[in-house]
Order: sequence, then structure tokens, then C-alpha cells
Amino acid sequence: EVLKQLQGSIEDEAMASSGQIDLLEHLKGHSSNFPGVKLRSKMSLRSYGSREGSVSSHSGECRFVNGSRENTGYLKELEKERSLLLADLDKEEKEKDWYYAQLQNLTKRTDSLPLTENFSLQTDMTRRQLEYEARQIRVAMEEQLGSCQDMEKRAQRRITRIQQIEKDIFRIRQLLHKHEAGSHEAERQNEGQGVAEINMATAGSGQGSNLKKESLKKFQPAGLLYRFHTC
Repeated sequence: EVLKQLQGSIEDEAMASSGQIDLLEHLKGHSSNFPGVKLRSKMSLRSYGSREGSVSSHSGECRFVNGSRENTGYLKELEKERSLLLADLDKEEKEKDWYYAQLQNLTKRTDSLPLTENFSLQTDMTRRQLEYEARQIRVAMEEQLGSCQDMEKRAQRRITRIQQIEKDIFRIRQLLHKHEAGSHEAERQNEGQGVAEINMATAGSGQGSNLKKESLKKFQPAGLLYRFHTC
């Protein structure tokens, strides 16, 4: 029993010194089988936080203005922000699933080891190795993604922001539709007013011509009219 404990402590120390580096290389090799999953550096959580801070800076602020150009530009910003948030959600979910798949695989391998009454050095070393790899994967996952609570809070913040963006996009599109409809109505009114002015001008010129003819008839000499009729 003393030899077993001594052997176990020596193995743990040896694996602690070099096992983490080997495990990270091992994980990188496995991650290459999944194109959508890439192990990130320890700075990844900071980058996530900075992105969330930047994309959520517009929360509670909706820059609705009367000009359609400003609204169109803000609409593009919101759509881009929504795409980034959805991409981050998908990427983190894939990485989390990959870590869980590795842990599940190690658990299955550990459970598949034979249970014997007599001590087996090879079986015991294999079990210790699998348990050590599982611990290291949990540590790596927490360094990359944070705790389960951190992941849940981060996902909830993104979802909340996406929902707000959807509301803002809907309101802006409504505003743009009203602005476009108002522009068309103003154009129709201007066209109708122009046609009415042209008709009035045409009618006025016709009335002036008739009045001129009547005036000429009224002031024409009677003798001239008599000569006209007798010719």
C-alpha cells in the first residue's frame, strides 16, 4: 500500500510538470478534426468582454431621426452587431460542446476499464491517466470559457441584446416605411398641383381669346358689317 501511494505521488508530480503541455498539444491535435472549433488563448475571455461592452453600448439608446439616410445607416449598424453576436454565440457553443465531448469520451474509457479484485498496475495507471486528462480538460475549458455560470451569464447578455436589436430594427423599418410612403404622397400631390396649374393657365388663355373676339364684334362699325353682307 505504501509503494502504491509513493508510486501514485511520483506519477502525479511527473504528470503535473509536463502533462499539461502534452495535453494541450493533444487537444490541439483533436481540435483540428473539427474545423469550427479552435482553442483560444487565455486572453479570449477578455476579448469577449470587450466585444460585449462595445456592442451593448447602444443598449437603451435608439437613434431614431427623421432623415431616412441616418436611419438606414443605423439599421446597417444594428444588423452587423446582430450578426457578430450570433456568430459569437455559435462559436462558443461549438467550443463548449467539443470540451464536453472530450470529457464524455474520457468518462467512457474510464468506465470501460475492467474491475478486478486483485490489484493491476497497468489498469491503475491507465485509470489515473484518464482521470488526470479529464481534470486538465476541465481546467482548460474554464480558462478558455470561464465557469458554467460565466458562460450562462454571457449567453444571456447576448440573447437580451439580440432581442433589443430585433425590436429596434423593426421600429426603424416601420419608420422608414412611413417616411417612404410620405415621400410618395408628397410627390403625387406636387404632380397633381402642377397639372391643375397647367389646366388653369390653359383655361385662362382660352377665355381671354373669346373675350377678345367678342370685343372686336361689339366695336365693329355698322357700315362695315353692311358692306360685308352685301358683297
